[in-house]
Amino acid sequence: MVRRREARRASFTHLCTTLLWLFTCFNEMNAVKIVKVVVPEIIQYGVQDAVILDCDYIYGNNTSGLVVKWFFRNKARPVYQWIVSQKPQDMGILRGRVDLTYRASNDPLKMHRALRIVKPNTDISGEYTCVVSTFMEEDSRTKQMIVFERVLNKENEKSIKKLNITRKKFAILARACFYSSLSHICHLTKYPYKCHVSVPETNFRLIQNKTDDDTVNVICAADGAFPAPNLTIATPERRLDGVSHELKLVNGRYSAVASVTLLDADLPTPAEFICTLRIPLAKYAVRKESIYYPGPISTTPEMPTAADMQLAAAIGSKGTSTRTVIALVLLPALAQSLLAVK
Repeated sequence: MVRRREARRASFTHLCTTLLWLFTCFNEMNAVKIVKVVVPEIIQYGVQDAVILDCDYIYGNNTSGLVVKWFFRNKARPVYQWIVSQKPQDMGILRGRVDLTYRASNDPLKMHRALRIVKPNTDISGEYTCVVSTFMEEDSRTKQMIVFERVLNKENEKSIKKLNITRKKFAILARACFYSSLSHICHLTKYPYKCHVSVPETNFRLIQNKTDDDTVNVICAADGAFPAPNLTIATPERRLDGVSHELKLVNGRYSAVASVTLLDADLPTPAEFICTLRIPLAKYAVRKESIYYPGPISTTPEMPTAADMQLAAAIGSKGTSTRTVIALVLLPALAQSLLAVK
């Protein structure tokens, strides 16, 4: 009796294993699976006429309902869709910007799987998700692409004239220099071509403003960066809490502001402030430090510099108006002047 039960259990286990194996094989035969997604990590605006985002996949016997979709920045609607046996469609931000005649493969079930974006601009920087699906299965992969703009400045123009090359040639040779903030300057030397980078920091500022005797406003600002920078304000001991952040995109470049108001009673004498600017995607970081002495507003007038005025005019955005920032810069100086007169 016991042996019969064991034999039945063994037979049942074998049957379940066989059914599971058959089910797995059936799924594999009908599965669709992405095997490779090719998306350029960083490209420079104006250097390439077009960029290709490819999404290669394998499919099983059941390809009923096969469709390829590309999504941009996790949006609910795709920016590209190709239903097999139909013409591909471009939508949303990519409408009119995709070469719909491009073929990534001669396989009729893979022909229009890829995106060929014509004249890529900085506004299409972000994450791209490829989704391949049938009525039975679905698979997806996500990768990021950054398109950044590098405006040629006077130093670049000198290099171009000295090397006797075209702007496009210069841009291609100096691409290694461009994987960072737009404030960088590239210098090229000939035989062999070498790229040297310097970082002017005129648009990266750390400002202290006394609004009354007991507090200080610390403002850190940066202009002309791409991709979007991250700003942090800290002391040597810790990263400060309560820092407000603002970010604006103007003509393909970012202006960022970080600010915090602190009580003198919470600070040592003297106190050191550190502002760090990071562009993670470009693996770039730079910092500024300043020393602050808590106490009443100085009686020695100190008028704002031209750079302070430019910063005040440039910051105005949601949450911090231009008037507010001008007040932060001008009022301390006016107060100091009045005290000096008295």
